[in-house]
Amino acid sequence: MKPTNLAFLRIAKRAERQDDDVLEKTFVDFGSVLTVLSSVDHQVVFGRRGTGKTHLLTVLRQARRAAGEIAIQLDMRNLGSAGGIYADPTIPFTQRATRLLIDVLAAIHASLLDQAIEHDALVNLGLTGPALDELFDAHRSVKVVGTTTLESTSSAENANNAEAKLGLTTSVSTLSLTGEAKIGGAEKETISAKKIVSGQEIPQLNFGNVGTALRRVVETLPSRRLWILIDEWSEVPLDLQPYLADLLRRAVLPIGGITVKIAAIEQRSRLFIPDVKVANIATSTPN
Repeated sequence: MKPTNLAFLRIAKRAERQDDDVLEKTFVDFGSVLTVLSSVDHQVVFGRRGTGKTHLLTVLRQARRAAGEIAIQLDMRNLGSAGGIYADPTIPFTQRATRLLIDVLAAIHASLLDQAIEHDALVNLGLTGPALDELFDAHRSVKVVGTTTLESTSSAENANNAEAKLGLTTSVSTLSLTGEAKIGGAEKETISAKKIVSGQEIPQLNFGNVGTALRRVVETLPSRRLWILIDEWSEVPLDLQPYLADLLRRAVLPIGGITVKIAAIEQRSRLFIPDVKVANIATSTPN
C-alpha cells in the first residue's frame, strides 16, 4: 500500500479522538465559517454526522481561550445517564426532564470550576468561587413529597422529703434540749418534641435563581464573557429537547455576557414544541 494511503488510514475518523492541538493545526476555515461563529450571537450549527461540527466547536473553544475568554464545551453524550434515565419510559416525564436540566447545569458548574483551577491567570477563584457555590445551590435544591408527623412527650416529677432530729440531755445541774429539722423538695418537668418527615426527595429548579447565579459568575470573569458550546445536541431524547431549550432560553440566553453555540443534526433536533407553549414542568417553581 502506498505511503499516502497509509497516512490517510491513520487519520482519526472522529474529532473527539484527536488532541486539541492536532485539531487546531488541521482546521481549514472554509468560507470564513470560524469568523461567523466567533460572533457573540447565539447560533445553532446544523450538519450531518461526520461533517466536522465537533472539530469546529473545539477550534472555536481554543480561539476564545487564546483571546482571554472562558469557553466550555459540553458533550451531551457524556452527560449524566443519557442512555438510562432520560430515555426510560417507566420514569415519569417530569422527573426525566428535571434530571436532564440539573445534569446540564451540573456539567456547566463542573466545567467552570475546572477552568478556574486550570486557568488561574484568567479566573480569580477568590471572586468566582462564591458565585459558583451559588450556582451549585441553585440546581441542587430539593423538596420532600410525603407526610409530616409531629410527636411530643412530657413528664413531670415531684419529690418532697422531711427529716427531723431531737435530742435530750440531762444532768444533775443542767437540762438541755437540742434538735434539728430539714425539709426539702424538688420538682422536675421534661418536655420533648420530635418532627418526623417521611416521603420522597424530588429535585426542583427555579429558573430565576439559576439565571441570577450564572449572571454573577459572568460578572466575576475578567472578560465578562462566557462561551457555552453544546455538542451532540441530538443525543438528547427528542421529547426532552424542547425543555432543555426552554431552560437555555429563560435562564441562560437573557444574560448579556453569555454566548451559546449548539451543534446538532437537523432531522434529529427539536428546539420547541410546534403550536404548543412549552409549559413549566412540575419541578420548576416560580420566583
